[in-house]
Amino acid sequence: MDPESGIPASEWLGQVQEKELRRVLKQFGEDDTTLGKLAQWYLARQRYEDARSTYRRFKNKLAGLTAIASSYRLEKKPDLAVKIYQQMIGEDSENQIKWKSEIGATYREFKKYEQAIATYEELLAEDLKNEQDWRWQIATAYHEWGKYTEAIAQYRVCTNFP
Repeated sequence: MDPESGIPASEWLGQVQEKELRRVLKQFGEDDTTLGKLAQWYLARQRYEDARSTYRRFKNKLAGLTAIASSYRLEKKPDLAVKIYQQMIGEDSENQIKWKSEIGATYREFKKYEQAIATYEELLAEDLKNEQDWRWQIATAYHEWGKYTEAIAQYRVCTNFP
């Protein structure tokens, strides 16, 4: 992978066969960056289970779980992504607000507005220092859902208009 010789690594990854990629991984080791490139290779070919299996080998378990949740979102499986974020709340309680906000974002991304709003309301109760952000998320979810009366009511209590 010398940038001075041959083709760029990004181009090589686009052309390489799986057998050759595994040989290179074996030769150079399996750090998270290298495993991530292999997982991206799988994702580019819509081989989601292979990518998730690779992410599970990460030394940084939270980074691996984050990538697994993202792969479920990419595959349009929000409920499985939510299960991963819930697992992360259990394993990384210091960042439970972050993971819970990802749950809300996942629900909203997949138009599961009722669940998104319920999640943002939990966050509103648990994280008062970011009250305005959670109110804005609630208002926006109502707006996207087409519940304009509820959206307006939430926007009216927001002080953080963009």
